[in-house]
Amino acid sequence: MKLSDKIEISAGVAVRQIGEEMTLVDIGQGTRFGLSPVAAHFWQLLECGSTPAEARDAMLTEYDVEPAELDRDLESLLSELVAKGLLKLI
Repeated sequence: MKLSDKIEISAGVAVRQIGEEMTLVDIGQGTRFGLSPVAAHFWQLLECGSTPAEARDAMLTEYDVEPAELDRDLESLLSELVAKGLLKLI
């Protein structure tokens, strides 16, 4: 997956947040996926309508991280979320 890919949150995905822990749940499949605080922030940006690339750009201003490292981490996260059916390519 690339940050330039167009995605959308799959239907039936519920979000549960307790403190800094966020869990995504696919209601139909029963799939659960826990997110770290940084990954949860990325998810929240996607929920608000940001594209993956826009979310990445926003995160670069908020976190002290090398752009290439953030890109790798977010692309890996996107791939996992698509593989688990929580996001889909459009």
